[in-house]
Amino acid sequence: MVTKSANSLADRYPWFESSMAYLIDSESLPFLFFASILCAYWFRKDAEQLNRRERIVSGIVGGVCSLVVARLLAFMLPFRDRPMSSERLHLAHFNVEVALRTWSSMPSDHAALAFSLIVTVWFLSRFWGIAVLAAGICLSVLPRLTFGLHWASDLVTGSIIGASVGMLFQSQRIRSRLAKWFLRQVDAHPALYYGFSFAFLFELVNMFRDLRGLAIVLFATLKHH
Repeated sequence: MVTKSANSLADRYPWFESSMAYLIDSESLPFLFFASILCAYWFRKDAEQLNRRERIVSGIVGGVCSLVVARLLAFMLPFRDRPMSSERLHLAHFNVEVALRTWSSMPSDHAALAFSLIVTVWFLSRFWGIAVLAAGICLSVLPRLTFGLHWASDLVTGSIIGASVGMLFQSQRIRSRLAKWFLRQVDAHPALYYGFSFAFLFELVNMFRDLRGLAIVLFATLKHH
């Protein structure tokens, strides 16, 4: 089994375990890499700049949609325990976030967001598309498989969701309509929209962790009033 094999490698080789542990703690690292490439292509000046900006805007919206789809499916599908909670696998247990045990494992929202952005980068550059694909697998998928945060099928399903949504949002009809209004606003109010875009990308890289935490606090406050 893939999960057992990856987990046993971490148990056997301390350097592998420490590397995977670092990547789990720094789970925003691959998304920071993706966002940096998108920003670099956004500001690249040539005849294809407008077309690239349409792809980037549509791709980022697609990434958010893939994240929402994955979360909704996790709530709607039957609950699935994470591998680290399985007694029959006899996994080596490491210091991971125990709170995740209460969340359904299927599908992986990390994989969904990662592969949606990977598809976006692929349409911008085949070279960087391969680079971010390798980064997504090594920096995001492998650590979660190693520590039993997801089954391999969770990660594959999340990847298919992300890639499918990413491809959908790169279609000519969707991206031209979606990006046209935003690009007009950027040209008209660059300071406002670049400031907003920085904050939005920051939250996207962190999978909206701060906003989700704020929403939980607000919901809990309203519930007690």
